[in-house]
Amino acid sequence: MSGIDRSWALLLDRINTEIVRWRLRGVAEGGVGAAPSPGSGPFLRVARRRRGQEVWRRGSGSWLATRCRPQGEPRAAVLFLHGWLATTLHLRLMRRALEPLRREGVEVWLPRLPGHVERTPPGVASGTVCLSPEPAASAAMVRAGVTEAVELGEWLAARGLPVGVWGISLGGWVAALAASASDCWAGVVLWAPVVDPVATWRSAPLVAPLRRAAGAGGVDVRAAEGELAALAPIRLQ
Repeated sequence: MSGIDRSWALLLDRINTEIVRWRLRGVAEGGVGAAPSPGSGPFLRVARRRRGQEVWRRGSGSWLATRCRPQGEPRAAVLFLHGWLATTLHLRLMRRALEPLRREGVEVWLPRLPGHVERTPPGVASGTVCLSPEPAASAAMVRAGVTEAVELGEWLAARGLPVGVWGISLGGWVAALAASASDCWAGVVLWAPVVDPVATWRSAPLVAPLRRAAGAGGVDVRAAEGELAALAPIRLQ
């Protein structure tokens, strides 16, 4: 990794941490996310943007992704799965960080995880309904994200492309589970993933507001932790 690459990694890590801290203010007043609507049917391009960027959707569901096309025919494809509470600004920074891949002929996809960015319900901050004070509802959101990632990966692989998945934080959690759920992946990169969601729920400082809100709301956390334990990458073979 070059000095420039390391600088970008440190900057993005710092930005991600500060975004989480800032956007969790007042999360105790937030609600639990509704069941996500990933959609079904073919993946369809719905808009083109400058510099090879396209917007893709799927059926009538909320699923949405940006595709960044390389010049010429792609040699491979990679899914980048963003972190918790990601915003449009966060995705722009990641798209810039991934630009070297696109210049090398890699097709870059940036799907929005459930409850984030354009998939955020009105009146709440991006991501706060994805991982919420209700662990069982959070587990449902993560499962939906895994299903979406696998379906996109398998669709890309069916085109004959080597497909990789790169996830950061929440996206790393989803990527790890997606990697165990399908053999379509040619490579997997996990950046600060959640590997033990129960331990993260119990002790991670960044989710302390969720723990406090769960306690205040009378959530049966012990029962809900079983849902999270079933989604622990550290326990997968």
